[in-house]
Amino acid sequence: MFCKNSGFATLVGTTTNGDGGVADPLLLALPNSGLLIRFSIFYGLNADGTGNEATGTTP
Repeated sequence: MFCKNSGFATLVGTTTNGDGGVADPLLLALPNSGLLIRFSIFYGLNADGTGNEATGTTP
């Protein structure tokens, strides 16, 4: 996202899966059930306001 939005580099290829945030997702065990959940602590937005995790990064 940074390279595309800032003009730092020209992207080529196909659309990625997104989630190019600055931190890895967290893994948390729920205390009562022991279920594991995985979630991002950041939500990156594309220049047009859409969520990067939902739409990915297009070249």
